[in-house]
Amino acid sequence: MKKNLRILVINPGSTSTAIALFEDDKLLDKETIRHGSEEGEVLKEEERALEYKYNNLILK
Repeated sequence: MKKNLRILVINPGSTSTAIALFEDDKLLDKETIRHGSEEGEVLKEEERALEYKYNNLILK
């Protein structure tokens, strides 16, 4: 029995974060989350940016 490989891709950018889910080479779902200007101020500091994205994207 072939085991399917699921891949979660997260592409964090300065103004948006793209998320996609693949099963083998087939795209199952994708979403782009835009960050507003208020969040942009938070994202200026790299360490705080990672914490912000984790809390607002991963934990949602």
